[in-house]
Amino acid sequence: MILYLDLDGVCVGFVEAACRVHGRDFDEGSWPAGEYDITKVLGIGDEEFWEVIHRQGVEFWRGLEAYPWFERLYTELQRLGRVYFVTSPTDSSHSAAGKMLWLKDRFGKGFRDFTITRCKYLMSASRCILIDDSDHNIEAFERHGQGKGILFPQRWNSAYEHINGDRVDWVMDRIQRLK
Repeated sequence: MILYLDLDGVCVGFVEAACRVHGRDFDEGSWPAGEYDITKVLGIGDEEFWEVIHRQGVEFWRGLEAYPWFERLYTELQRLGRVYFVTSPTDSSHSAAGKMLWLKDRFGKGFRDFTITRCKYLMSASRCILIDDSDHNIEAFERHGQGKGILFPQRWNSAYEHINGDRVDWVMDRIQRLK
């Protein structure tokens, strides 16, 4: 089995870091349930939002904090099959470079089990599972191939009602149901 694991919103706190560089505190409890559009929540335009992040450079992405569940999630998934990180870049090359460095900082200079693409759905094949925090990415992955998707519970997606439980257990249960 091949497991594709998204970085932002599943393994690392992009939303939390993005709020911080915009001078806001992230409060999961006050985030509108199911609202994926961070610019809407922050009340700023898309161009302004990304301009602030792009000015932070590679270090913004390289310095993203791993969620407390990251190590356990990755370890549990490795027991089931081959795990590849799959992450979407922004329009800035800083994003791709920073994400690649984040992975290499954790797994070593020679680590290559990742793909940086906006077209995650192109990787959909039988016996593949995508774990992502975007409803859209999960739907596209399942619609364009034979792969299955698991929406990782976050306040900003339709699985938000599961954020109070153990997210890793929830994901592992969903994988078992897909087998």
